[in-house]
Formats: sequence, C-alpha cells, structure tokens
Amino acid sequence: RVQLKRLDGFTEKRIENFHYLKSKLSDLEDKFIEVGTVEGSKISWFGYILTLQKGDERNKFGDYLEASGIRTRPFFAGNITRHKPFRKLLRPFPVADYLMRNSLFIGIWQGISKQDLEYISERIHLYFK
Repeated sequence: RVQLKRLDGFTEKRIENFHYLKSKLSDLEDKFIEVGTVEGSKISWFGYILTLQKGDERNKFGDYLEASGIRTRPFFAGNITRHKPFRKLLRPFPVADYLMRNSLFIGIWQGISKQDLEYISERIHLYFK
C-alpha cells in the first residue's frame, strides 16, 4: 500500500521515458513497426516494444543489445494458442504470430535515467548503421 502513494509519479515517469525514447528512435521508423495505442488511454509503460520490420533479425538484434549491456525480453503475448495450456485451441493468428517472432522489449521503468535512454538509443542506431 505504501507504493500506491507513488503510483501516479511512477506512471508519469514511465510515460515520459516512453515518449523520450520514441523521439530518440523516430528516425528509425523504417526499421520498426510503431506500437498503436487507443486514443485517450493512459498507459504506464513497462517496456518499450521494438517490433522489427525485417522478420529474421530479432534474435541477432536482441543478442547485440544484450552484449551492449541492454537487457531485453521477448514479447511474451503474441499468439496465446501457442502456449501449452491453450494448445487445444491452436489456430493461426498471423499478426500475433508475427509479433511473437519479431518483437522484443527493453525496460523503461521509472528509475531509468535519461543517460541510460541516450545509451540505448545510441546502441540501437549503431546496430542499424
């Protein structure tokens, strides 16, 4: 309950970090598919989702970021029917399958610094040079 007093501040900082990194990566729009949001929504971003347009690069890109000291996680939603508990419902969902194969995210929690976000941006730009 103590953390709830800080929730609004956490949310604002995460939103700020999301938009800051988005602005730093805006010149790479041909490399990534932008995340859509619902107008009027207020999202407390847990991570910055990077969905590669070129579909065979996610693991290589993720390995590069990890080697640069930038922790990544695979996009863990995607086609839920591919997860064991839902296999009996397995169906092709092309968009969800694409996201699962080609997306990863990096953390943009409220404690990350602008210096860290700058470093992330620099390393991503270096990758695509």
